[in-house]
Amino acid sequence: MPLVVQKYGGTVLRDPGDRRLAVTEIQRAREAGIDVVVVVSAMGRAPDPYATDTLLDLARETCMVDPLLDGTLARNLDILLSAGEVAAAGLIALHLCSAGIPAVAVTAARAGLITSSEFGRARILRIEPAELLDALRQGRTPVVAGFQGVTEAGELTTLGRGGSDTTAVALGAALDADLVEIVKDVEGVMTADPALVGSASLLEVLSHDDLIALSGMGSRVVQPRAVELGRLHEVPIRVRKLGHKGGTYVMPGKLAFEINGDLSAVALAHQDGIALLSLSTDSDGVASLRRLLGVPDLAGRLQCLAMTAAGATACLREEDLPAVTQQVRAHPTLRVEVRPHCAMVSIVGPAGSAASELMAAALTDLESVRVPVLHAQGSQGVSVVVDSADLRRALSQLHTMLRLDARPATADPLPSWAHADRLVG
Repeated sequence: MPLVVQKYGGTVLRDPGDRRLAVTEIQRAREAGIDVVVVVSAMGRAPDPYATDTLLDLARETCMVDPLLDGTLARNLDILLSAGEVAAAGLIALHLCSAGIPAVAVTAARAGLITSSEFGRARILRIEPAELLDALRQGRTPVVAGFQGVTEAGELTTLGRGGSDTTAVALGAALDADLVEIVKDVEGVMTADPALVGSASLLEVLSHDDLIALSGMGSRVVQPRAVELGRLHEVPIRVRKLGHKGGTYVMPGKLAFEINGDLSAVALAHQDGIALLSLSTDSDGVASLRRLLGVPDLAGRLQCLAMTAAGATACLREEDLPAVTQQVRAHPTLRVEVRPHCAMVSIVGPAGSAASELMAAALTDLESVRVPVLHAQGSQGVSVVVDSADLRRALSQLHTMLRLDARPATADPLPSWAHADRLVG
């Protein structure tokens, strides 16, 4: 019997009608002979009462210290933040029972999600799914609270932003699921942000590597750690909209290539609120600069890094500027220039000589429409930095240049049973 892990995001659970629609999807899957394990996020967004950001706002009323700097505060915050997913699990389980579907709400501890002890950013170490398997054998649907786990000592932890995606994929790997579905309020993974590029189209098939690259460059449709787990364990993932067929199917690279053929899985990702940091030094300071750039705390904040004989240029989020400039200015041999209010646009897909050719074409194309490129780099893809005011124009121009709005439809890679839980239209 096929087994599917279905993860429902918080925004698709905020409305009673959408919650009923989710129950209908689960019911149809069960009627088609598919075992379903449900994973839920906290419902809604701030100021919805159970949303994670709402709970964070409550914490900020009393706590002015960064919890990551204080273990006791971090522990207390994790217990507070876990409440949103626990409430959602209980509510969806009640909905399912009311619809005649035997269901049981399951906390992370009962689901066997054992994590490291870093509160607020724990990593899943292993899963002991005996209770979930027992529920399935009894014909019940487990509804698991996402975003959280427990340490070996039984301490509750959370997995960081988007952690419910990680919960779903990790459970999919542990249960040897045939498919993990990430059900959201968007169609799937798009060729660009549709809010900025009106002609953005759906990417029907991606490899795990493609989605990891997109996530790292700014696309936040699926949590990057979840996709990394999917790649490691070769877990098939589908990202789709609640109540809709289609979506994006994410599979091991070889299978994705066989379906896409000569079509490179190219898409655009972007990040706004970026600052451009330029560092220069004399010959005596180059070794010191290279050592500085290797410091993990600093290196983890820098993107699109390019080195020259006399310095380096990199991008970073504007909120990281104070911490980074403080570190850099502690080195008197370094000269620092900062340009705020930038955006980074990345073309994900090409590598090697293809990336070099695409870099040249992108620079020429943006120059033709008078979009100044402030910085550029090409390795696994191509990234260009522009002024934030030019972001929309740069995205639209590159999207047209790459003909991403003209991608042909691909063959559906899913077996027939995988469509039984779909709502048509």
